[in-house]
Amino acid sequence: MTYQAESGALNESFADIFGTCVEFYGASSPNWTIGESIMVSAPNLRSMSNPNSGYQPQPDTYQGQYWENTTNLSSDHGGVHTNSGVQNFWFYLLCQGGSGTNDIGNAYSVTGIGITQARQIAYRNLTNYLTPSATYYDAYLGSLQAAQDLYGNPSTQYDAVRDAWYAVGIGNNPNNYCSGTTNLTATSGTFTDGSGSANYLDNSNCTWVIAPPGANQITLNFPAFDTESGYDSVCVYDGPDTTATPLMTWWGNTLPPTINSSGGAMCVKFYSDVSTTATGWTATYTSTGITPTCGGGTILSNPTGSFSDGSGAGNYGNNQFCYWFIAPPCANTVTLSFSAFNTELNYDGIIVYDDLDATNQIAVFSGTTIPSPVTSNTGIMTVVFVSDYSTTMQGFNASYTSTGSAYCSGTTTLNTNDAGTFSDGSGANNYCNNQNCAWLIQPPQATSITLSFSAFDVEPMSTDGFSIYDAVEVYDGTNASAPLLGRFTGNNLPPTVTSTGGSMYVKFYSDISVTRAGWTANYTSTTTTYCSGTTNLTAASGTITDGSAANNYGNNSDCSWYIHPTGATSITLTFTAFNTELNHDGVIVYDGSNNSASVLGQFSGTSIPSAVTSTGGNMYVEFLSDQSTRASGWSANYNSTITGIIEPIQTGNIEIFPNPNNGTFTIKIPNTIQQEVKIKIENVVGQEMWSYSTTGKNEKQVTANLSELPNGIYFAQFSFGNRTLVSKIVIEK
Repeated sequence: MTYQAESGALNESFADIFGTCVEFYGASSPNWTIGESIMVSAPNLRSMSNPNSGYQPQPDTYQGQYWENTTNLSSDHGGVHTNSGVQNFWFYLLCQGGSGTNDIGNAYSVTGIGITQARQIAYRNLTNYLTPSATYYDAYLGSLQAAQDLYGNPSTQYDAVRDAWYAVGIGNNPNNYCSGTTNLTATSGTFTDGSGSANYLDNSNCTWVIAPPGANQITLNFPAFDTESGYDSVCVYDGPDTTATPLMTWWGNTLPPTINSSGGAMCVKFYSDVSTTATGWTATYTSTGITPTCGGGTILSNPTGSFSDGSGAGNYGNNQFCYWFIAPPCANTVTLSFSAFNTELNYDGIIVYDDLDATNQIAVFSGTTIPSPVTSNTGIMTVVFVSDYSTTMQGFNASYTSTGSAYCSGTTTLNTNDAGTFSDGSGANNYCNNQNCAWLIQPPQATSITLSFSAFDVEPMSTDGFSIYDAVEVYDGTNASAPLLGRFTGNNLPPTVTSTGGSMYVKFYSDISVTRAGWTANYTSTTTTYCSGTTNLTAASGTITDGSAANNYGNNSDCSWYIHPTGATSITLTFTAFNTELNHDGVIVYDGSNNSASVLGQFSGTSIPSAVTSTGGNMYVEFLSDQSTRASGWSANYNSTITGIIEPIQTGNIEIFPNPNNGTFTIKIPNTIQQEVKIKIENVVGQEMWSYSTTGKNEKQVTANLSELPNGIYFAQFSFGNRTLVSKIVIEK
């Protein structure tokens, strides 16, 4: 059924009815409460036996206490979860019975027929007699017909259905069969004196007003008619009430003629005297006219806009009721102007209010003169258009402007920083109605994004948990079509959420009423980590970097290098490039084998640090970065001071003599080394000065002439098998 107003309430009620029927069919301890096993802070979500008592109080009487305004579609689609309590209570009484006085003063007494027969009647009504736009009155008529189909009329079941509806404020007093005034707005329909196949009662006094939106003429026929001749009468009037021109007064047992109205409304009145009744009558009606050019409510939330009665080049229809809520976000004023205006003077026209409840009227316009602009200083305007049952005209075209601006709007892209803060923009104020804002978070080179809230206060969802009014939604991707990570309402801080990739989409929206203080969110991102763990370095010299090459280093880096060449007596670290986030990311150099040793230097920023030297043969270098703001990183060379032979050989040593020397020296390889030996001489910064290989020569003694080299310290590196030996050479001329 159409999910708004009364049809939506019936939709919700049928769900509760059949869910309860399933429970009574299969559960060990069935009851008349809804959702009792899912509620944390209340005994149940709704109660069918006492709708007023649920977690969300519902009406047990049509248009009684707790009834929601069905024209306010911005509130739970016109109260679909609230107003469903009326049919829920009807079904409970039909099953169980009960007595009392309802909210509109009806004293009732219902004899229950049990859930089996009650569910058969409800099911037949839904599947055979209700349309998608059915109202509560349609449900009343359909259930009576369903009861008559299944059990006849008169019957206990038929009476129980009628009595239960009267108990919830719909239908005629069971003692009169019909009473009061019934409004019929469908384009066609059937109605009766209410007695079914029984006789009507004495002292009946009932009225039906037929006024379908858009109707130009009503045609009325009576397929059955039997009343006390001369006393009990049906009167038909050519308008919406008994002040209109009479079209017919009829009694007896002959069928009345077909009756046509001159306009789009007809009033039918039935009354009986104090004695003598008959089987009564049935009437059917059809209508002709145009499809209504407007109907119901429309929310207009743009700063400027236009609207009309919808008739275009034609005329609007009779019996129309249309309204527009103009509520731009954060508007201070709304000004309404007309470019065309042509309505039936004093009968059709526009009423303007400066609130959403249509209580404070600021203007009324009717006729053919274009009205002067009208301004609401509340930033909200409700415009209502009504037409009566006859004489239509070309209608109106209107536009509006507003002052003020929303705290946030559109989509903001956050793609320059690794971390940041954003909010609904209201600051110390409440956010505004009808806001719709989004943020696309795409930090540079991000692999994931984490969002957390430092403040959160938005309008909570409905108490039954089904309707959301204002919310922040977080999506795992670039738009609202991506997987939803979370939807948050209320005033509790939401949990932290993390995306699976480098994009996150955050959407905030508010409805037409009720605002709160708003929210503030923080995001951080993770990026590719170019270094990790601890790297062991045993070569006498080498180069270390953060590993990012042409990229910026990653967030949350935690990397270290343990430099411990065999035989080293000291190690010197020299930086060749340095660019880190000052005071947040940087390099720490320790004078030992781990970060428990004393600190030789702690470096951050963009200045290349001075060289540092260890006091022994171990140096530990640590690089740390935080969760945001990255830079191009750093690189450094290290060199070791090594004296004597680095590693003894089991059967002898590689010897270098003389050492110190004038650049010419001899290298003696012991017989215990049978493999090829690769020899490399490097300076203190790791540059190769001379190399030689004993491949295929089985040489045990090699003469090196490096006399062209300047005085200084050099390193001889000998590689054979899977071993490498290093020795220091001193050239002194």
